Parts: sequence; structure tokens; C-alpha cells
Amino acid sequence: MKNLSVLKIASSLGRLSARWLRRDYFYRKKAVKRLVDQSGFSEAMAQALLNSIFSELTTPKLKKLLRAELGNPLYLD
Repeated sequence: MKNLSVLKIASSLGRLSARWLRRDYFYRKKAVKRLVDQSGFSEAMAQALLNSIFSELTTPKLKKLLRAELGNPLYLD
């Protein structure tokens, strides 16, 4: 990853987050099942939790955060 630009990393994380926002994503289904089984959350609560987490990790939001914190995210490259 050290050869990737910060904006490419943010984009990759955003794409991964978009997968987690899809209800048919294999790992999301596993996570929902595990949350229900181990935490006592209802399925609806587990779905809402994952939506809440991964909706904050979209590419535009990650880039906005980088700009807000650093001014110019390219300083990290």
C-alpha cells in the first residue's frame, strides 16, 4: 500500500464500504448472523448498525475528512 496515493487508498476503502452496504454481500450476511447470535441484537438492529458504520466510510466522505483534517490530503503521499 505504500506505493498507492492517499486518494487511491480512500477510493479503495470507499469501494469496500459500498460492498458492505449491500445486503447480499457474503461477509455482511455472516456479520449480521454473528451479531444476532452473539450480541442479542435483532436482525433489523444488526442491519442498521452495519448501515450506520459503512455509510460513513464512502469515498466522498473519506476524501472530505482528509481535506478537513489536512487541507491537502496529498501531503500524505
